[in-house]
Order: sequence, then structure tokens, then C-alpha cells
Amino acid sequence: MNKNLLKYSSRFMAVLMASAIFTSCAKDEFTEKNALDLELRRMRVQDSIAMADSKLAQSQKIQLLQYQRQIDSLTAIDAGGKVFYSVVPVNATFTTFGAGDGRAENAEGEDGATVTASQYGVTIVSAGAKNGVYTFPVLHSGEVSVTVVKAGFSTANYIANLTPTGPVANGKITYVGNIIPLFKVSTVTSEMATVRGKAWVETDLTNSAREFAPAGTTFTAQVDVTRMSTMNGVTKSVFRRRFIEENNNQDFGVQGGNPGTGGVVGSGGTSSNGNPSNFKNGYIQRFGYEMTGLPTGTVNATGDYSFLSPASASGLPIKLEFSEFITDRTYYANNAVVTKRFAYGPNVTEDMYGVGINPATVTFKAFETEAVVTPTYTPEALGTSVGSVSIRNKGLYLLAPNVTGATGKNATY
Repeated sequence: MNKNLLKYSSRFMAVLMASAIFTSCAKDEFTEKNALDLELRRMRVQDSIAMADSKLAQSQKIQLLQYQRQIDSLTAIDAGGKVFYSVVPVNATFTTFGAGDGRAENAEGEDGATVTASQYGVTIVSAGAKNGVYTFPVLHSGEVSVTVVKAGFSTANYIANLTPTGPVANGKITYVGNIIPLFKVSTVTSEMATVRGKAWVETDLTNSAREFAPAGTTFTAQVDVTRMSTMNGVTKSVFRRRFIEENNNQDFGVQGGNPGTGGVVGSGGTSSNGNPSNFKNGYIQRFGYEMTGLPTGTVNATGDYSFLSPASASGLPIKLEFSEFITDRTYYANNAVVTKRFAYGPNVTEDMYGVGINPATVTFKAFETEAVVTPTYTPEALGTSVGSVSIRNKGLYLLAPNVTGATGKNATY
């Protein structure tokens, strides 16, 4: 065999294979333009990320500056002093509160609660208590919103003015505390009061009897903070007077006066405007209670109901609430007896009268001129009831006429 032929054949085959490889790679060739496009896309993505980071950093910087301005403003107006605030929630169900205007209790604080305080956009949670005292050592002058939550008790929400007599000076600290009553919410009879009664409703207006409320109507009780009482000429909420105010504190026994606005000289100091104030630190301005999971009572066929209600050894003002219901009402309308369905409930507005029914009206006619009466006379035959009639002065009577009867007796008219 010719070795040259074999050598040249091998070279020819190598050229063919190289050509095939070159042809196949030409389809997937990565050009400079591809590289430039990819780099531009990478740069655009990187620029977008950098812009987003810049915006976020700018927003955080603005928020930090705003917060710092608030802190600086507190310092600038001499209100940057610190308030060490303590909250002591007590079991008001078994705590004895003093009778009269004010309170005096001897009870330990409740462990296991969560107390949240919010002031100037900052919220602080105090879940750990020592002997039932929850502390907030870094609050400032002014108002604070507080929520006290504990399982098995009512939830208390209130707003307290920590420094109604004026701000705490820079570099100074004042100590403020509040005792907050909580009420048991339970199905245990020894922890609640039992309320029993009978419920009626006027469903038949054509008789004089009362009807029982429909069976299945539910009853429950809520703390009544709106009931008012007057003592020593001062009208206040019974609940506030009994559970919130303190003896010889918070305008005790005096009228007038508001936090920071002065008023009658009381137990407080001097307000921010230099006028006397009745209110000491920690004055509770507004308060409310949430009673979730309260037991309910159901009306039976004879109108009887019974349920458990929050209570206190000092007497807790409560108000009954019942569920809405729909039942028939029988009444008179347009000279007929009508029966229609009506809704009853605490949030239902009563109807004056039904649609298409004319209300009862009473009309009085007023007379504006004096009444005029013209008398007439018809003579009787002689010998009957009238014997004779004497008419004098041609019918013009200056005196009452004398009429003589047949029996001879005189009668003057």
C-alpha cells in the first residue's frame, strides 16, 4: 500500500473533521455584541438595585431624623425629663374599695398580665412583673395610652396624664403609678355574681296583661361606667368615684378644674400655665373595659332567666343587655285588630305607628268673639203653668220679670 496515499488521506480526513467542527461551532458563536448586551443588562440591574437601596436608606434616614426631631423637641420645650411609670393591676372582684368619694384598697398586684404602654409613637410591653408591679422606666411627660390584659379577667384600656401639673425638667425623673382594677370573667359561681329574673315584653297591646319574652332570648351584663351619682353637690360616674379616683386626689371633693387648665385649688400643684390644678400625676382621663367571653343566660318558656355577671366586693355597677328578637305584635289600627311581625332589641328604634295607620288626633276649636244669646218667650195659656205675665216698659226689662203661676206663688227669673 502506498504510504503517501495513506498520509495524504489522513490529512484530508483531518481537514474535513476540522471543517465540520468549525461549521457546527459557528451557530453558537458568542460575539462581542452578545457580550456587550449582557454587560449592559447586568449594569442596568445593578443600577436598579443601587437605586432601591438608595431610596430605602434615604427613607430610613428621614424617619430617623423625624424621630430625632421629636426627641429634640421634647428636650427643647423642657419636657425631656423621664417618668418612671408603674402599673399595678388588682383583682377587683375580691378587693375591698372604700365607700364614698375616693378609694382605699389593700390588695396585691396580679402576676401573669401583659401591660402595654404607648407614648409618642413608641410602644413598650411589660410582661414581667415583680409582685404584680409592671414598670416603664423610660416614659416622658404628657399622656400615655395603656392596655392591661390577663386571661380570665376583663381587659382595661385607659389614657393617663402622667404630668398634668407640668412637664418634668431636663435631667430630672419623677415616679408615677396607677392601680387598675380588673374583674373576673369566669363560669365559676364563686368568682361571679348570679343574676336571676323574669323578662316580659308588650306583644299584645289590646289587653292589660304583659307577655313573657320569647324563649331563647339571651341576657348578659356589662360594666356600667355611665351611671351617675351626686355627692356633696358633685355629679360623677359611680364607677369612676368607686374604682378610679383616690382619696384626697384627682379633684376629690371639689368642682371644676381640668388637667393643665387650672381650676379650684385642690390637692394638686401648679399647672403648665401657672394656674392651680386639682390633678396629681397619673390622672386617668378616659377608661374602658372589654368583657370577652362573658356567660349568658337564656329565657325559658315562663320568662325566667339566670346568668353569671362580673362582680366586686365593693359593689360593681352593671347594666343588663339582651339579644334582639322578632315576634308578633297585636294592636289596634284603623278600627281593627292587626297582628304583624316587629323587631325588639337594645339597638332597635321604636315605631310611632305603623305604615298606613292614621294617628289619633284631638281637635280643639278656639273662639275669638264673645258669645251672643237671644232669648225668646212663648206665653202659656191662663190656668196652666203660668197664671199671668207682667211686661213693663214696653218689653225693656231693667229688672228680671215677675212671673205669677196659677197657684198664686211668685217665681223670679
